[in-house]
Amino acid sequence: MIADAAGIPRYAVRRDATAEIGEQLHRQKVDLVIAACWPWRIPAALLEIPRYGWLNLHPSPLPELRGPEPLFWALRLGWTRTAMTLHLMDAEFDHGPIVCQEWFDLPPGERLHSLETLAGQCAATMLPTALSQITSADWRPSPQAAGGSYFPSPRTQDFMLTAEWSVQRAYAFMRAIAEWGIPFTFIAADGQRVQIADAVEYQPHKHLAMPVVEQDGRLALQLCNGVLIGITPD
Repeated sequence: MIADAAGIPRYAVRRDATAEIGEQLHRQKVDLVIAACWPWRIPAALLEIPRYGWLNLHPSPLPELRGPEPLFWALRLGWTRTAMTLHLMDAEFDHGPIVCQEWFDLPPGERLHSLETLAGQCAATMLPTALSQITSADWRPSPQAAGGSYFPSPRTQDFMLTAEWSVQRAYAFMRAIAEWGIPFTFIAADGQRVQIADAVEYQPHKHLAMPVVEQDGRLALQLCNGVLIGITPD
């Protein structure tokens, strides 16, 4: 582990260990906590301990795409770019004041772990500047804009796509999310439903004689502006 190599202590915590975590934070006199990929709501009693609060790294342009899987939803919505947001945590999920926000690309065809790496690299470039401003007059977190959107953890129906999608959107979404190992359901223009394990390529502006063509374990699917080539589940 990188933390071990650097001599940085690390601890495993339970969800119900608020008192123990609070004691640890007080004992170490923590000024700031940086949270990344943390799935649980932080109790108010813990949020109040660090002098400068808790800084959360969230890969979406908050207030849009609040929730546990923002990259999934950005891809499902057909986004080709998203943002990394550093914000102070409050009692609501992904809701506190924004410290800084930077946009980055979501290259089509990349697996989700690669996109998560891009998000992490973006955060790593933002953190030094943000941290250097904590004690200066430039430290001015801004309240999030009104409105925004929240998306829950993906459900079965969220792995469905239809013939109305563009092939570029379907390809980017499936290529990234396929590593979760959950089959996708494609609903063709004639109502036919087929399952797909992964996308292989797409062919813009091509048209099939039928909505779905299967051959040698591969599926050719007619979408609104081209053909998506995928593979069937084992």
